[in-house]
Amino acid sequence: MRWTGVGWLAPVLFVLACFGGGPLVDALTPDGFPVLGSVAIAMLLGAVVHWALARALNSTSTPPGRVWHDTHTYFGAPLQQAVGLYLLVALVAGSVAVGEHRSPAVGWATFLGLPVAVLLVRPLARRVVGRP
Repeated sequence: MRWTGVGWLAPVLFVLACFGGGPLVDALTPDGFPVLGSVAIAMLLGAVVHWALARALNSTSTPPGRVWHDTHTYFGAPLQQAVGLYLLVALVAGSVAVGEHRSPAVGWATFLGLPVAVLLVRPLARRVVGRP
């Protein structure tokens, strides 16, 4: 493993979200809630925590805007790029949970359709917010 600064937090936070967040969310959800649904929720919450920590560590707020300096890395990648792994695990777990609860076709539609929807909505959201 290679890291700079506190880049070692990336795998530690991911393991905590997997093995701590899943059971915690499962304990907080009602009986009969799919376990993979709990894992998906835990991964989404873990992504938010990881992103907030990475933003605090790897960027500085300046009057013209936020400046990213990427001081803290894991295997050469900035800490904030590990958030994608959380989202991928949440997508897979959520799609499998939907597929088991409804039908495999709906699970596959969720797995394939959600990323497409995000890619289509993201440029519209950037225009509304006013970012390039």
